[in-house]
Amino acid sequence: IGLSFDISDTKRIEEELRRSNALQRVIMELAIEFVNIPLEEMDQGIVNALTMVGEFARVDRSYLFAYDFEAKVMNNTHEWCAPGVSPEKDNLQDVPTELFPDWVNAHLRNELFHVPDVLAMPAGDPLREILEAQDIRTLITLPLVHGSRCFGFVGFDAVRERKAWTETEISLLKVMAGLLTNAGLRRLYEKDLHEAKGVAEAAYREIEQRIRERTMELAQANAQLHEEMSERLRALRDLNLIQDAISAILIVVDGQGRVFRWSAAAH
Repeated sequence: IGLSFDISDTKRIEEELRRSNALQRVIMELAIEFVNIPLEEMDQGIVNALTMVGEFARVDRSYLFAYDFEAKVMNNTHEWCAPGVSPEKDNLQDVPTELFPDWVNAHLRNELFHVPDVLAMPAGDPLREILEAQDIRTLITLPLVHGSRCFGFVGFDAVRERKAWTETEISLLKVMAGLLTNAGLRRLYEKDLHEAKGVAEAAYREIEQRIRERTMELAQANAQLHEEMSERLRALRDLNLIQDAISAILIVVDGQGRVFRWSAAAH
């Protein structure tokens, strides 16, 4: 009996070491996956990460959800399923958050939400009915939180049989949640930067257009002023000619009609 205990204990330790080494490799692969990944490849990178962790944890389905607290809904944005397991992503769009108050509140407190055994939940529980409809036996979800903001969660379903999560596996899930949080923040920042750039470019184009319009207005006003000045100069020249002509024949008389000055032409 003692020999049997020693062998089983050794095997358990060896298995833990093997899983720990495998965990380190997965974490390294996840970190590499998300380092400087182009934004246009982010969606595929998230699916790859869900696949890696799902296979390592030996679950049947892994997924990412985004919260929209203004609309009071959650949306399944990414999903991985083991062979033979039905996808649920299309059925999990605009899901009201009010259906899962305990779930959502746990995430808002930056806590994971764990259902060890769906069949052990009270009969008639709305959450149990939803999970049973997806053939889920065990569920665990971890929030994506930055500061005081929770913008989503990553989750894992065991469908074929119940699953007991180990501390090693949960530590991996926490690492993944952190990586997905950073990826989500990067996407939001780059989106905001892109939008800000678009606003700045639109403002620049508007200013440029206004400058062109103002330049045309000034050019037209300058041309009109030039034309008015030319007309006034012509009128002034005509007036001078008239005055010269009058002066050429001018005769000045006094009050009694006697001529006392005349021009040479009048003479």
